[in-house]
Amino acid sequence: MDTDAEGWQMGIGGSIFLLVLGAILTFAVKSSPDWIDLQITGVILMIAAAVGIIITLSFWKSKKSAEGQAAQDIRRTNAARREARRAEPQQATPEQRKPQQG
Repeated sequence: MDTDAEGWQMGIGGSIFLLVLGAILTFAVKSSPDWIDLQITGVILMIAAAVGIIITLSFWKSKKSAEGQAAQDIRRTNAARREARRAEPQQATPEQRKPQQG
């Protein structure tokens, strides 16, 4: 598997995990220790997850557009090469160059 693809999956997966964890802490957990407010912690995790998803998707989009541009450049180059081959005069193969035996 492509290591870049794994990195993007980890970015989305990690962000979704943080989002779910933050939602659980914010909405499902009713008790909280004195030294930490779990609802605020949950909100912070959900905000971090949203930022992570946005950043991951923006990098993914820019990578895809760069790959698309590279593929378009390759198609243009290949088309130019095909046109150049068509414009060249056809050269005879060695079998075609031999005089016909009568």
